[in-house]
Amino acid sequence: MTPTLVCNHRCLHCWRAVDIPVEIPAVWDSPDLIVNEIFNEHKRLISGYGGSEFMDKTRWKEAFSPKHVAISLSGEPTIYPIFLN
Repeated sequence: MTPTLVCNHRCLHCWRAVDIPVEIPAVWDSPDLIVNEIFNEHKRLISGYGGSEFMDKTRWKEAFSPKHVAISLSGEPTIYPIFLN
């Protein structure tokens, strides 16, 4: 997940397409909304795996309560302007 798709860096090691500019939003989503939607979308994405005969049901149920998330698989999260202390 990422709080923004905007990126103003041109890192030499980056494999992402940076040729398509993404405008900076006029209004940013709140941190609470972002966190809640991360977990809601995660649950939606993994829900379909429950019907697989190859799925370990115990681990599948554990996946509905994630303990960690990866931030910035796209964009540059340091551009997100809302910081909480």
